[in-house]
This record gives sequence, C-alpha cells and structure tokens, in this order.
Amino acid sequence: SLHDALPIYNLSAHEHEVLRRQMATSVKLAGGMLNLGVGIRKKLALELGKAGLDYLFTMPPKVLAFMFMRSIDSMLTVVERPDDLAEQLYNLGMRHINYVDVEILAPLTGLFAGCINSTMAGVLEEEFLDEATWVKFWAYVAAHIITTLRKYAKMVQSLRETWDEVSKLQTEDDAGGFGDGFYFNV
Repeated sequence: SLHDALPIYNLSAHEHEVLRRQMATSVKLAGGMLNLGVGIRKKLALELGKAGLDYLFTMPPKVLAFMFMRSIDSMLTVVERPDDLAEQLYNLGMRHINYVDVEILAPLTGLFAGCINSTMAGVLEEEFLDEATWVKFWAYVAAHIITTLRKYAKMVQSLRETWDEVSKLQTEDDAGGFGDGFYFNV
C-alpha cells in the first residue's frame, strides 16, 4: 500500500496555518509566486553548482521556478489532509525518478529545504518566526519522497529497460512475427 513504511505525519492544525500564512506572506512580499520561485531556484542552482550537480537543472529558470512553487502550493493546499498530502508527495517522488537517482537526491533534501527556508526568511525578515515548523514540514516531505524513490525506482527502471527490449523486438521483426506478437501481449 501507499502508506507502507512512510514517515509519520505529525503536523498540527496550528502548524498548517503557520505554513500557509508564511508562504502567502512570502509570495506577497516577493512580488508574486514566480518571483519567490526564481529566488529559490537561484539559491538552489548556486548550491548545486558548488556540489557539481548543476546538471540537475536543465529546464529554463522561470519554468523550474514555477514548478517549484506549483509543487509547494499543491502540498500546502492539502497539508491538513494527510492522505491527500501523501498522494501529492507520492506523485512528486515518482516524477523525481526521471530526474535523479535516490542516492544523489537523499543527501540533497536538506539543501533544498535550507534554500527554500533561507529564501523565505530573507523575504520575511523579522516576521520569519516559525522556522522550526518549516523544518518539520520539509523533513516529512523529504522522507516521503525518498521512501517513494527507494520503493519504486528499481521497478520503474526495470520496466523501462524491458520496454526498450520489446521496442527493439518490434523494430527487428516488423513482419508480424515474434516481436509483434510479444509486443501486443505485453
């Protein structure tokens, strides 16, 4: 099941409100979601560049910034509903299977959370009083994504490799022989 070996959800109603309020304030003070996302993306790109992992950011900066903010907004929209949040995080984890190996991503989750938190702290200045709530939230998000990747990445990779082989068989035997029969039975 989706919830096997997942981290325990322990965010309170007060923490839900803190997360939403501080994100809304950050977005407003930054001049919009895209501006906040661009700030987060710049900070992440700088840190990933230092680690030699800048190849992880191949999309145009504003597209990636928008994706960051859309993902964060999606999580915060359902933060008080653990099952819906788990589904959001499962989907996010499955998308990351396409981007990066779990053994590379796992140690970077703290870096990602730190860049997001420090960008928000820079925008909020003295109003950023609940960093502990964000740390708790990002720890849950990271644990969930890593669990999903560790559980499904090898299976997805195996399916892709198998599909590549099936595609080769179809290409090699385009006359309706073994390749086509195998292809249509898979």
